[in-house]
Amino acid sequence: MSKPLFGRYRAVVFDVYGTLLRIPEQRSAPYRALLRWLAAHGRRPNAMDAVWVMTQNLPFDDFARSLGVPAPLIETWAAALDNDLAAVTVFEDVETTLDGLSRRKLPVAICSNAAHPYRAPLHRLIRTGIQHEIWSFAVGTIKPAPAIYAACSEVLQCPPSDILFVGDTPAADVDGPRSAGFGVRLIDRQQPGVPGERLQHLTQLFQDDY
Repeated sequence: MSKPLFGRYRAVVFDVYGTLLRIPEQRSAPYRALLRWLAAHGRRPNAMDAVWVMTQNLPFDDFARSLGVPAPLIETWAAALDNDLAAVTVFEDVETTLDGLSRRKLPVAICSNAAHPYRAPLHRLIRTGIQHEIWSFAVGTIKPAPAIYAACSEVLQCPPSDILFVGDTPAADVDGPRSAGFGVRLIDRQQPGVPGERLQHLTQLFQDDY
């Protein structure tokens, strides 16, 4: 008989977008508009632009202002960003999953590649059950860089082998944490769950844990 999942792990880390929170496919993408504006005004586009955006510990308007964007454009893009963030929703299985982890007295963290404003929907939609937050904009690096997983281990005060990492992106949420020594589960809500590391619903984390 296999050992229960949470007999093997002492803490859990979740990715945010695509794992806990659903972000609409149709959105205004103001950061993309900002990068296009910068390119039109002399800044050369860079393959690392997404990393640059997600490691700035600044609200959108402060970031844009620091780059010389005119105030009317900032106001327009900031309003569009507010609309994008207001449309974020929480997946239906999240509350049950976090309650189950709380009953098992397992600490929970999130680890997310996201620009600074994308923290707000997490705080609006999930008020309990998460004790620690590791955001790329706060750490200054993104998944799958080893440093961000080291930050997870540090805040949870557990070695990586005692932590389960759950997310929806293979490179960032499976390959990266596995290389760092974490246990991993990939959630793919579009495909039937299969034995092993792939989940269709977060509550499958508990299927062998009774």
